[in-house]
Amino acid sequence: MANEIEMSARLYASKNGASINNQLWQTTCNMTGTDMGQQTQEVGPSSELLDITADLSLPYKILIYNMDLVNDIGVGDVASHVGTYWMRVPPGQFILIPYVSTALYVRSYNTSVVKIFAQYCEI
Repeated sequence: MANEIEMSARLYASKNGASINNQLWQTTCNMTGTDMGQQTQEVGPSSELLDITADLSLPYKILIYNMDLVNDIGVGDVASHVGTYWMRVPPGQFILIPYVSTALYVRSYNTSVVKIFAQYCEI
């Protein structure tokens, strides 16, 4: 079967009379694997592996939503970027990564425990 995965994204801004294009980007992709899932995870201030609960193999697509109202979270590949989180997700915002080929690590940017929501599927 083809075209099992759908993704879309839009970024729009307007301020002081200036604006950027209100373009919606959409794509449909084939899913060669069969595993997918979603879950919540509590993330503390120490680096921890993103807990993928499905029997997922690499590569995969993932959406991570920061459910916290105050604290940022970091997402990265700690194995090759020691201590560096190459993405920062503010409270109430999300990231969509269309191709993940390594384990992802997450952490809270505060001493608080933060809850995240993740959806993922093999590609």
